[in-house]
Amino acid sequence: MFQHPAFVRDRFTILGYGALAVFALGIAAVGPAMPLLRDDLGISRTIGGLHFTAGAAGSVIAGLGSPRAMPRMGRRWVVLVGGTGTAAGGLLVALGGHPVITIAGSLVLGTFGNLLLIAVQAALSDHHGPARATVLTEASALISGVFLLPGLVLGLLGLLGLGWRPVFLLPGIVWILLARSILGSLPERGRIRSERAEGATLPGYRAALLALMFAVAVEWSIGGWAAGYLVDVGGLSESAAAAAAVTFYAAMAVGRGIGSRLTRRRTVRELLPGVVVASLVGFAVFWWASAVPVLIAGLALAGLGVANLFPLITSALFAAAPGLADRASAHVSLAGGAAVMIAPLTLGALADRWELRSAFSGVLVLLLALAATIAWWRRVQGAGEDRPPDAHEAI
Repeated sequence: MFQHPAFVRDRFTILGYGALAVFALGIAAVGPAMPLLRDDLGISRTIGGLHFTAGAAGSVIAGLGSPRAMPRMGRRWVVLVGGTGTAAGGLLVALGGHPVITIAGSLVLGTFGNLLLIAVQAALSDHHGPARATVLTEASALISGVFLLPGLVLGLLGLLGLGWRPVFLLPGIVWILLARSILGSLPERGRIRSERAEGATLPGYRAALLALMFAVAVEWSIGGWAAGYLVDVGGLSESAAAAAAVTFYAAMAVGRGIGSRLTRRRTVRELLPGVVVASLVGFAVFWWASAVPVLIAGLALAGLGVANLFPLITSALFAAAPGLADRASAHVSLAGGAAVMIAPLTLGALADRWELRSAFSGVLVLLLALAATIAWWRRVQGAGEDRPPDAHEAI
Protein backbone atom coordinates (compact mmCIF):
# COMPACT_ATOMS: atom_id res chain seq x y z
CA MET A 1 0.00 0.00 0.00
CA PHE A 2 1.25 3.46 -0.91
CA GLN A 3 2.30 5.64 2.03
CA HIS A 4 3.33 9.29 1.78
CA PRO A 5 6.16 10.65 3.88
CA ALA A 6 4.72 12.02 7.12
CA PHE A 7 2.55 15.07 6.55
CA VAL A 8 3.23 17.71 9.21
CA ARG A 9 0.75 20.56 9.59
CA ASP A 10 3.38 23.02 10.81
CA ARG A 11 3.25 26.79 11.44
CA PHE A 12 4.02 27.58 7.80
CA THR A 13 1.11 25.40 6.68
CA ILE A 14 -1.34 27.00 9.12
CA LEU A 15 -0.32 30.49 8.01
CA GLY A 16 -0.70 29.41 4.38
CA TYR A 17 -4.23 28.26 5.16
CA GLY A 18 -4.88 31.66 6.75
CA ALA A 19 -3.81 33.40 3.54
CA LEU A 20 -6.12 31.13 1.55
CA ALA A 21 -8.98 32.10 3.89
CA VAL A 22 -8.42 35.74 2.88
CA PHE A 23 -8.78 34.71 -0.77
CA ALA A 24 -11.87 32.58 -0.08
CA LEU A 25 -13.69 35.24 1.96
CA GLY A 26 -13.31 37.77 -0.85
CA ILE A 27 -14.30 35.49 -3.72
CA ALA A 28 -17.15 33.71 -1.91
CA ALA A 29 -18.95 36.86 -0.75
CA VAL A 30 -20.08 37.95 -4.22
CA GLY A 31 -22.57 35.12 -4.83
CA PRO A 32 -24.68 35.20 -1.67
CA ALA A 33 -24.57 39.01 -1.57
CA MET A 34 -25.77 39.39 -5.15
CA PRO A 35 -29.57 39.50 -4.52
CA LEU A 36 -29.06 42.15 -1.84
CA LEU A 37 -26.55 44.07 -3.94
CA ARG A 38 -28.89 44.06 -6.94
CA ASP A 39 -31.78 45.29 -4.83
CA ASP A 40 -29.66 48.01 -3.20
CA LEU A 41 -28.21 49.30 -6.48
CA GLY A 42 -31.33 48.63 -8.58
CA ILE A 43 -29.52 46.65 -11.27
CA SER A 44 -30.60 43.83 -13.58
CA ARG A 45 -29.49 40.21 -13.45
CA THR A 46 -27.27 40.84 -16.47
CA ILE A 47 -25.42 43.68 -14.76
CA GLY A 48 -25.25 41.59 -11.60
CA GLY A 49 -23.72 38.75 -13.60
CA LEU A 50 -20.93 41.04 -14.74
CA HIS A 51 -19.57 40.91 -11.19
CA PHE A 52 -18.89 37.18 -11.66
CA THR A 53 -17.42 37.73 -15.11
CA ALA A 54 -15.13 40.42 -13.70
CA GLY A 55 -13.94 38.08 -10.95
CA ALA A 56 -13.17 35.34 -13.47
CA ALA A 57 -11.39 37.86 -15.70
CA GLY A 58 -9.28 38.78 -12.69
CA SER A 59 -8.25 35.14 -12.35
CA VAL A 60 -7.07 35.14 -15.97
CA ILE A 61 -5.16 38.41 -15.43
CA ALA A 62 -3.46 36.94 -12.35
CA GLY A 63 -2.56 33.80 -14.28
CA LEU A 64 -1.01 35.82 -17.09
CA GLY A 65 0.82 38.27 -14.84
CA SER A 66 2.20 36.10 -12.07
CA PRO A 67 4.85 34.22 -14.15
CA ARG A 68 6.61 37.55 -14.63
CA ALA A 69 5.89 38.97 -11.19
CA MET A 70 7.02 35.95 -9.20
CA PRO A 71 10.65 35.69 -10.40
CA ARG A 72 11.15 39.45 -10.17
CA MET A 73 9.42 40.15 -6.87
CA GLY A 74 9.64 36.85 -5.00
CA ARG A 75 6.76 35.15 -3.24
CA ARG A 76 6.83 37.39 -0.18
CA TRP A 77 6.11 40.53 -2.18
CA VAL A 78 3.55 38.79 -4.38
CA VAL A 79 1.72 37.60 -1.26
CA LEU A 80 1.88 41.14 0.18
CA VAL A 81 0.46 42.65 -3.01
CA GLY A 82 -2.12 39.87 -3.37
CA GLY A 83 -3.40 40.07 0.21
CA THR A 84 -3.48 43.87 0.30
CA GLY A 85 -5.16 44.01 -3.09
CA THR A 86 -7.80 41.49 -1.98
CA ALA A 87 -8.58 43.62 1.07
CA ALA A 88 -8.77 46.72 -1.15
CA GLY A 89 -11.10 44.99 -3.61
CA GLY A 90 -13.47 44.03 -0.80
CA LEU A 91 -13.42 47.60 0.51
CA LEU A 92 -14.18 48.93 -2.98
CA VAL A 93 -17.25 46.69 -3.28
CA ALA A 94 -18.37 47.57 0.26
CA LEU A 95 -18.19 51.31 -0.44
CA GLY A 96 -19.52 51.16 -3.98
CA GLY A 97 -22.69 53.10 -4.63
CA HIS A 98 -22.72 52.41 -8.38
CA PRO A 99 -22.38 49.13 -10.30
CA VAL A 100 -19.31 50.42 -12.12
CA ILE A 101 -17.54 50.65 -8.77
CA THR A 102 -18.74 47.29 -7.44
CA ILE A 103 -17.85 45.54 -10.72
CA ALA A 104 -14.42 47.15 -10.57
CA GLY A 105 -14.15 45.90 -6.99
CA SER A 106 -14.98 42.38 -8.18
CA LEU A 107 -12.24 42.64 -10.80
CA VAL A 108 -9.76 43.73 -8.13
CA LEU A 109 -10.91 40.88 -5.85
CA GLY A 110 -10.51 38.34 -8.64
CA THR A 111 -7.11 39.63 -9.74
CA PHE A 112 -5.36 40.06 -6.40
CA GLY A 113 -7.21 37.21 -4.67
CA ASN A 114 -5.97 34.79 -7.33
CA LEU A 115 -2.49 36.30 -7.21
CA LEU A 116 -2.49 35.46 -3.50
CA LEU A 117 -3.81 31.97 -4.26
CA ILE A 118 -1.12 31.34 -6.89
CA ALA A 119 1.75 32.28 -4.58
CA VAL A 120 0.43 30.39 -1.55
CA GLN A 121 -0.40 27.21 -3.50
CA ALA A 122 3.10 27.20 -4.98
CA ALA A 123 4.68 27.79 -1.55
CA LEU A 124 2.67 24.99 0.09
CA SER A 125 3.45 22.61 -2.77
CA ASP A 126 7.19 23.24 -2.51
CA HIS A 127 7.12 23.13 1.29
CA HIS A 128 5.47 19.69 1.46
CA GLY A 129 7.00 18.12 -1.65
CA PRO A 130 5.80 14.49 -2.01
CA ALA A 131 2.90 15.21 0.36
CA ARG A 132 1.61 18.04 -1.83
CA ALA A 133 -1.58 16.11 -2.69
CA THR A 134 -2.47 16.00 1.00
CA VAL A 135 -1.81 19.67 1.71
CA LEU A 136 -3.53 20.88 -1.47
CA THR A 137 -6.59 18.72 -0.80
CA GLU A 138 -6.73 19.89 2.81
CA ALA A 139 -6.32 23.50 1.67
CA SER A 140 -9.16 23.04 -0.80
CA ALA A 141 -11.33 21.60 2.00
CA LEU A 142 -10.63 24.71 4.05
CA ILE A 143 -11.52 26.95 1.11
CA SER A 144 -14.80 25.06 0.65
CA GLY A 145 -15.61 25.52 4.33
CA VAL A 146 -14.79 29.22 4.22
CA PHE A 147 -17.02 29.56 1.15
CA LEU A 148 -19.99 28.80 3.40
CA LEU A 149 -19.21 31.64 5.84
CA PRO A 150 -20.24 34.75 3.85
CA GLY A 151 -23.79 33.44 3.45
CA LEU A 152 -24.05 32.80 7.18
CA VAL A 153 -22.57 36.21 7.98
CA LEU A 154 -25.06 37.85 5.60
CA GLY A 155 -27.90 36.17 7.48
CA LEU A 156 -26.57 37.52 10.77
CA LEU A 157 -26.09 40.99 9.28
CA GLY A 158 -29.70 40.88 8.07
CA LEU A 159 -30.95 40.06 11.56
CA LEU A 160 -28.94 42.99 12.91
CA GLY A 161 -30.16 45.31 10.17
CA LEU A 162 -26.62 46.06 8.95
CA GLY A 163 -27.10 45.21 5.27
CA TRP A 164 -24.76 43.35 2.93
CA ARG A 165 -21.76 45.67 2.74
CA PRO A 166 -19.86 44.66 5.92
CA VAL A 167 -19.38 41.10 4.59
CA PHE A 168 -16.87 42.47 2.07
CA LEU A 169 -14.74 43.86 4.90
CA LEU A 170 -13.96 40.35 6.19
CA PRO A 171 -10.97 39.71 3.86
CA GLY A 172 -9.34 42.93 5.00
CA ILE A 173 -9.93 42.16 8.67
CA VAL A 174 -8.40 38.69 8.41
CA TRP A 175 -5.50 40.02 6.32
CA ILE A 176 -4.68 42.73 8.88
CA LEU A 177 -4.65 40.11 11.65
CA LEU A 178 -2.43 37.63 9.81
CA ALA A 179 -0.34 39.63 7.33
CA ARG A 180 2.74 40.15 9.50
CA SER A 181 2.99 36.48 10.47
CA ILE A 182 2.30 35.25 6.95
CA LEU A 183 4.87 37.53 5.35
CA GLY A 184 7.43 36.73 8.03
CA SER A 185 7.16 33.02 7.28
CA LEU A 186 8.06 33.43 3.59
CA PRO A 187 11.60 33.78 2.24
CA GLU A 188 12.51 37.01 0.48
CA ARG A 189 12.96 35.18 -2.81
CA GLY A 190 10.51 32.31 -2.76
CA ARG A 191 11.25 30.77 -6.11
CA ILE A 192 12.79 27.31 -6.11
CA ARG A 193 15.58 26.96 -8.65
CA SER A 194 15.53 23.89 -10.84
CA GLU A 195 18.27 22.03 -12.66
CA ARG A 196 15.81 21.62 -15.50
CA ALA A 197 15.71 24.06 -18.37
CA GLU A 198 13.19 26.86 -17.97
CA GLY A 199 9.79 25.62 -19.15
CA ALA A 200 10.69 21.93 -18.86
CA THR A 201 7.85 19.83 -17.50
CA LEU A 202 7.35 16.11 -17.13
CA PRO A 203 5.09 14.03 -19.39
CA GLY A 204 1.42 14.45 -18.55
CA TYR A 205 1.58 18.15 -17.73
CA ARG A 206 -0.54 19.26 -20.69
CA ALA A 207 -3.05 16.48 -20.10
CA ALA A 208 -3.36 17.51 -16.44
CA LEU A 209 -3.84 21.16 -17.43
CA LEU A 210 -6.65 20.26 -19.84
CA ALA A 211 -8.24 18.01 -17.21
CA LEU A 212 -8.12 20.92 -14.76
CA MET A 213 -10.11 23.10 -17.16
CA PHE A 214 -12.79 20.44 -17.51
CA ALA A 215 -12.92 19.91 -13.74
CA VAL A 216 -13.36 23.63 -12.98
CA ALA A 217 -15.98 23.92 -15.72
CA VAL A 218 -17.95 21.04 -14.17
CA GLU A 219 -17.70 22.45 -10.62
CA TRP A 220 -18.83 25.96 -11.55
CA SER A 221 -21.55 24.80 -13.94
CA ILE A 222 -23.18 22.63 -11.27
CA GLY A 223 -22.63 25.14 -8.48
CA GLY A 224 -23.83 28.09 -10.53
CA TRP A 225 -27.02 26.53 -11.86
CA ALA A 226 -28.02 23.94 -9.23
CA ALA A 227 -30.48 26.31 -7.53
CA GLY A 228 -32.17 27.15 -10.84
CA TYR A 229 -32.35 23.45 -11.69
CA LEU A 230 -34.06 22.71 -8.38
CA VAL A 231 -36.63 25.41 -9.21
CA ASP A 232 -37.27 24.25 -12.79
CA VAL A 233 -37.17 20.48 -12.25
CA GLY A 234 -37.86 20.04 -8.54
CA GLY A 235 -40.53 22.73 -8.31
CA LEU A 236 -38.97 24.40 -5.26
CA SER A 237 -39.34 28.07 -4.51
CA GLU A 238 -36.33 30.25 -5.22
CA SER A 239 -35.50 30.66 -1.54
CA ALA A 240 -35.88 26.94 -0.82
CA ALA A 241 -33.81 26.07 -3.88
CA ALA A 242 -31.05 28.48 -2.83
CA ALA A 243 -30.92 26.82 0.60
CA ALA A 244 -30.98 23.29 -0.86
CA ALA A 245 -28.23 24.13 -3.36
CA VAL A 246 -25.84 24.68 -0.43
CA THR A 247 -25.83 20.86 -0.24
CA PHE A 248 -23.37 20.84 -3.14
CA TYR A 249 -20.81 23.04 -1.37
CA ALA A 250 -21.32 21.34 1.99
CA ALA A 251 -20.70 17.96 0.32
CA MET A 252 -17.60 19.39 -1.32
CA ALA A 253 -16.22 20.49 2.04
CA VAL A 254 -16.84 16.99 3.45
CA GLY A 255 -15.44 15.33 0.34
CA ARG A 256 -12.22 17.30 0.50
CA GLY A 257 -11.82 16.45 4.14
CA ILE A 258 -12.11 12.77 3.26
CA GLY A 259 -9.85 13.23 0.26
CA SER A 260 -7.05 14.77 2.31
CA ARG A 261 -6.91 11.56 4.37
CA LEU A 262 -7.10 9.26 1.35
CA THR A 263 -4.10 11.00 -0.23
CA ARG A 264 -1.99 9.70 2.67
CA ARG A 265 -2.74 6.12 1.62
CA ARG A 266 -3.21 6.26 -2.14
CA THR A 267 -1.52 8.07 -5.02
CA VAL A 268 -3.25 10.70 -7.15
CA ARG A 269 -3.05 8.23 -10.04
CA GLU A 270 -5.02 5.68 -8.00
CA LEU A 271 -7.59 8.12 -6.64
CA LEU A 272 -8.58 10.12 -9.72
CA PRO A 273 -10.53 7.40 -11.59
CA GLY A 274 -12.75 6.75 -8.57
CA VAL A 275 -13.34 10.47 -8.07
CA VAL A 276 -14.38 10.85 -11.71
CA VAL A 277 -16.77 7.88 -11.43
CA ALA A 278 -18.34 9.31 -8.26
CA SER A 279 -18.83 12.64 -10.02
CA LEU A 280 -20.45 10.96 -13.02
CA VAL A 281 -22.79 8.81 -10.93
CA GLY A 282 -23.79 11.70 -8.66
CA PHE A 283 -24.47 14.03 -11.54
CA ALA A 284 -26.41 11.35 -13.44
CA VAL A 285 -28.70 10.88 -10.44
CA PHE A 286 -29.18 14.64 -10.10
CA TRP A 287 -29.81 15.10 -13.83
CA TRP A 288 -32.34 12.27 -14.30
CA ALA A 289 -34.26 12.59 -11.03
CA SER A 290 -37.46 14.57 -10.54
CA ALA A 291 -38.27 13.92 -6.87
CA VAL A 292 -36.70 16.54 -4.63
CA PRO A 293 -35.08 14.10 -2.13
CA VAL A 294 -33.40 12.21 -4.98
CA LEU A 295 -32.31 15.46 -6.63
CA ILE A 296 -30.64 16.61 -3.41
CA ALA A 297 -29.06 13.19 -2.84
CA GLY A 298 -27.62 13.27 -6.36
CA LEU A 299 -26.37 16.82 -5.81
CA ALA A 300 -24.64 15.73 -2.60
CA LEU A 301 -23.01 12.71 -4.27
CA ALA A 302 -21.87 14.89 -7.16
CA GLY A 303 -20.38 17.32 -4.64
CA LEU A 304 -18.48 14.53 -2.89
CA GLY A 305 -16.93 13.47 -6.20
CA VAL A 306 -16.35 16.86 -7.77
CA ALA A 307 -14.77 18.09 -4.53
CA ASN A 308 -11.50 16.27 -5.10
CA LEU A 309 -11.11 16.82 -8.84
CA PHE A 310 -9.47 20.24 -8.50
CA PRO A 311 -6.98 19.50 -5.69
CA LEU A 312 -5.93 16.11 -7.06
CA ILE A 313 -5.43 17.38 -10.61
CA THR A 314 -3.62 20.46 -9.29
CA SER A 315 -1.32 18.16 -7.34
CA ALA A 316 -0.64 16.17 -10.52
CA LEU A 317 0.16 19.41 -12.31
CA PHE A 318 2.67 20.49 -9.65
CA ALA A 319 4.25 17.03 -9.60
CA ALA A 320 4.81 17.30 -13.37
CA ALA A 321 6.56 20.67 -12.97
CA PRO A 322 9.44 20.10 -10.52
CA GLY A 323 11.07 23.40 -9.58
CA LEU A 324 8.41 25.31 -11.53
CA ALA A 325 5.65 25.55 -8.92
CA ASP A 326 5.13 29.27 -9.51
CA ARG A 327 4.52 28.74 -13.21
CA ALA A 328 2.28 25.73 -12.60
CA SER A 329 0.21 27.69 -10.08
CA ALA A 330 -0.17 30.51 -12.60
CA HIS A 331 -1.41 28.01 -15.19
CA VAL A 332 -3.94 26.73 -12.63
CA SER A 333 -5.33 30.24 -12.20
CA LEU A 334 -5.33 30.93 -15.93
CA ALA A 335 -7.04 27.66 -16.89
CA GLY A 336 -9.53 27.88 -14.02
CA GLY A 337 -10.42 31.49 -14.78
CA ALA A 338 -11.00 30.71 -18.45
CA ALA A 339 -13.23 27.77 -17.52
CA VAL A 340 -15.28 29.92 -15.11
CA MET A 341 -15.70 32.63 -17.74
CA ILE A 342 -16.86 30.23 -20.44
CA ALA A 343 -18.69 27.22 -18.98
CA PRO A 344 -21.48 28.67 -16.77
CA LEU A 345 -22.17 31.40 -19.33
CA THR A 346 -22.45 28.83 -22.13
CA LEU A 347 -24.74 26.67 -20.00
CA GLY A 348 -26.98 29.68 -19.33
CA ALA A 349 -27.14 30.51 -23.03
CA LEU A 350 -28.11 26.92 -23.84
CA ALA A 351 -30.79 27.05 -21.13
CA ASP A 352 -32.25 30.21 -22.68
CA ARG A 353 -32.44 28.47 -26.04
CA TRP A 354 -33.75 25.12 -24.84
CA GLU A 355 -34.45 24.38 -21.18
CA LEU A 356 -32.18 23.98 -18.19
CA ARG A 357 -32.57 20.20 -18.02
CA SER A 358 -31.52 19.80 -21.64
CA ALA A 359 -28.72 22.34 -21.22
CA PHE A 360 -27.37 20.37 -18.26
CA SER A 361 -26.46 17.57 -20.67
CA GLY A 362 -23.46 19.79 -21.38
CA VAL A 363 -22.14 18.97 -17.91
CA LEU A 364 -22.33 15.26 -18.76
CA VAL A 365 -20.29 15.98 -21.90
CA LEU A 366 -17.72 17.82 -19.79
CA LEU A 367 -17.50 14.90 -17.35
CA LEU A 368 -17.00 12.39 -20.17
CA ALA A 369 -14.33 14.63 -21.69
CA LEU A 370 -12.71 14.83 -18.25
CA ALA A 371 -12.72 11.02 -17.95
CA ALA A 372 -11.05 10.70 -21.36
CA THR A 373 -8.44 13.32 -20.43
CA ILE A 374 -7.65 11.59 -17.14
CA ALA A 375 -7.16 8.34 -19.06
CA TRP A 376 -4.82 10.20 -21.41
CA TRP A 377 -2.91 11.65 -18.43
CA ARG A 378 -2.53 8.23 -16.81
CA ARG A 379 -1.24 6.72 -20.05
CA VAL A 380 1.24 9.52 -20.73
CA GLN A 381 2.38 9.67 -17.12
CA GLY A 382 2.88 5.93 -17.00
CA ALA A 383 4.90 6.02 -20.21
CA GLY A 384 6.92 8.90 -18.79
CA GLU A 385 8.13 6.77 -15.90
CA ASP A 386 10.18 4.77 -18.42
CA ARG A 387 11.58 7.83 -20.23
CA PRO A 388 15.07 9.26 -19.70
CA PRO A 389 15.39 12.06 -17.10
CA ASP A 390 15.66 14.80 -19.73
CA ALA A 391 12.34 13.92 -21.40
CA HIS A 392 9.93 16.82 -20.94
CA GLU A 393 7.09 18.83 -22.36
CA ALA A 394 7.64 22.48 -23.23
CA ILE A 395 4.97 24.72 -21.69
